[in-house]
Amino acid sequence: MPILKDFRRTKVLKLKKYEGSEIEIYDSLLAGDITDFKAGDEGNTAKSLSLVAKLIKSWNFTNEKNEPLEVNLENIKLLDIESITEISNTVKDFSIEVKKKD
Repeated sequence: MPILKDFRRTKVLKLKKYEGSEIEIYDSLLAGDITDFKAGDEGNTAKSLSLVAKLIKSWNFTNEKNEPLEVNLENIKLLDIESITEISNTVKDFSIEVKKKD
């Protein structure tokens, strides 16, 4: 019988603009990650940033009180565009790397 589970792989990314940052990213999305993403939403920035959030398994960002910040759309919006691009490009490259190995 085939096993149905999350087989995604992860790797840690250290963002250039955030010294000491560690972001554990997935190599891909699951079907459940895109249930709210409708055809024609590709240009919707909030939806795109929500997908970026779903590609992040964990991170070590905190607030001023040193409390861990949840990986969610609200906190993703606090990142600069260069870092969002860095995350997206790393996920893309990681996904290609994983597919070549499989």
